[in-house]
Amino acid sequence: MSTGTLIAVIVPVVVVLIACAVVAWMMPRRRRLQDRVGPEYERIVEAKDGRLAAERELREREERHDALDIRPLPAAARNRYARDWNTGTGTIR
Repeated sequence: MSTGTLIAVIVPVVVVLIACAVVAWMMPRRRRLQDRVGPEYERIVEAKDGRLAAERELREREERHDALDIRPLPAAARNRYARDWNTGTGTIR
């Protein structure tokens, strides 16, 4: 087998293997994102007309969320909000 023929066979095989590796690497990431976001994932995919744009948007949202200083409410405030919510008497303060 000549060198040119060998290269013509090996290069496409390597390209296909690399493509398969990239796809295999991307699939678990997408699945984890779908699991974290839930039904919102499909809604954003439809709104953004593509998975790449939707996933970029969802990752940006996650980053903004992670940057927030979210702390639990004190028990008294939590109970008051829950009571107001359940009775429909809540007011905006």
